[in-house]
Amino acid sequence: MQEELTMTQKKEYTKRFLARVILEAVSPISLGSGDVDITTDAPVVKDVNGMPYIPGTSIAGVLRHAMGNGNDDSLFGFQKVEKGKEIGMGSKLIFTEGKLVHLNGNVLDGIQEINKREEFFQKYLNLPIRQHVRINSAGTAQDGGKFDEQVAYKGSRFCFEIEYVAEENEDDEVFKTILNKLQSNELRIGSGSRSGFGEMKVVSCKYKSVNFNEFDQRTAYLEKSSSLTETKFWDDVGEFGFGKNVKTLLEYKLSLQPEDFFLFSSGFGNENADISPVTEDYLDWEKNEFVENAILMPASSIKGAISHRVAFHYNRLHEYYIGSKEAKTGKDNFAVKNLFGSEGDKNGSETINKKRGCVMISDVIKLTNKECGSNTKLINHVSIDRFTGGAIEGALFSEEVIYGKDNDFELTLFVEADSLKPKCVKEALEATLNDICTGMLPLGGGVNRGNGIFKGKLTKPNQNENNKSKYEGYLWYSDKPNPEVLNGNEFEIELYSEQNPFLIEGQLFDGKKSISIKYVDGQYFVKEFTIDPNDFNNKDYKIKEFISNEMDSKKLKFLQFWREEPDPLCDGMNVLTPAELVFLGFIN
Repeated sequence: MQEELTMTQKKEYTKRFLARVILEAVSPISLGSGDVDITTDAPVVKDVNGMPYIPGTSIAGVLRHAMGNGNDDSLFGFQKVEKGKEIGMGSKLIFTEGKLVHLNGNVLDGIQEINKREEFFQKYLNLPIRQHVRINSAGTAQDGGKFDEQVAYKGSRFCFEIEYVAEENEDDEVFKTILNKLQSNELRIGSGSRSGFGEMKVVSCKYKSVNFNEFDQRTAYLEKSSSLTETKFWDDVGEFGFGKNVKTLLEYKLSLQPEDFFLFSSGFGNENADISPVTEDYLDWEKNEFVENAILMPASSIKGAISHRVAFHYNRLHEYYIGSKEAKTGKDNFAVKNLFGSEGDKNGSETINKKRGCVMISDVIKLTNKECGSNTKLINHVSIDRFTGGAIEGALFSEEVIYGKDNDFELTLFVEADSLKPKCVKEALEATLNDICTGMLPLGGGVNRGNGIFKGKLTKPNQNENNKSKYEGYLWYSDKPNPEVLNGNEFEIELYSEQNPFLIEGQLFDGKKSISIKYVDGQYFVKEFTIDPNDFNNKDYKIKEFISNEMDSKKLKFLQFWREEPDPLCDGMNVLTPAELVFLGFIN
């Protein structure tokens, strides 16, 4: 509990650690204002100049989450009631808003003169609007599932500053840890982080420390302007040296090439066709200009296809077929809910069982058709009456599709490692991604008309490669009559309480570490023991042998550990009692 400080106990904050950061949107960013207007259901939050910006609370919230529960109160402050008394502590971190950076490098902070004839300002005064339709397991639109939202362009850059208020004896390690979190592949700002929006990268990060006990440093700090347009304070500051980029999420990369045509529909027609492909502009800093009408593959469309196929593979792996009550789709499917989350279930006026998704996919925005060597093709369709052989009235339509053969598109999935702990979930996801790479799962619209077939390569994350060991022992699954024997097999342990079939019992030994696994009343009880070679010569330990009838009379070797405990039958004197029975492999 926060203690009240007397005058003699008050801390002296004589240091400041500051950083000036520029982030670039790798994918479009959704910065909802919470309002609704006549053009969109969710307009972007805008500053006094009508330009999009990132609220300081959004930046603070993302970094607070990245730092974890163990550090958030001491760094970001708190306020709560404890034993009827209101207690709290102010934040040691100060965040500015993230203001838009112009193509000329100037930060648009404060009231600016906006030239509405300039392309840059024209673009940002007329931001793109994304159309969304939620599709159910039957492949049709879900009731109430149509909505749209405004987004800021891919390539948009935002500048903000962070200030850390430090005590006299405090170093800058904590602040540097915070800055290093900006490199995480988990960093997403704004809403829709699970729907393709908000992926960011650090373009620049300048770091400076100030000691108020030093006159020159104190003077420079006091003369520093609060406006982000002023850069004098940072003129002599170099770039911050980031530490090793620790990837907190697993990455699955798909390098894809279309076989021929594909279509991600805009939801509207154009002068050429009733159905047109969706395109979007983006900001290219290498060319120092906007690239117009780039090919867009919305992550929300791709995620929907992956989610539906994951449910199929999960049911297939468990042999849950049509007609089986266990065969579930959507949020009712265990793998889908585990990976992609759930909006929850209505329970009266409350919503229960909500779960955030564990998979993040970014929008794929490629060059324009002309630049990537692809072109569009107009295809006419007519639905034929099977009885008359004539055209059905009103069933003539046309679509404009993209021919993208031999062009490369890279799709990356970021997945939280814990969501893949159930082996069946991991297998269902990887089988789905393989389906995309082999053309068995087409993407986009018109897939029943031959569109959206891709071929490519799946690169899996190297998760747990260093954790694999060659074990000797056995694993007994609930659907098997006998244990599965391991004789030096390379094995990766994956346990999850809802996994089915589940592991009833297991004993594993890799020469140094012994693992005991038992499943009791829906829970796993796992014990690990590190074996010291000196244990074999210790008089308090004893080697025991057992013969297993379920494993062809194999002999199992155990090390019996003993411990001293007071015995009431011996007048409280310490006696040796059996402690642990530790598996040491088989006896040949």
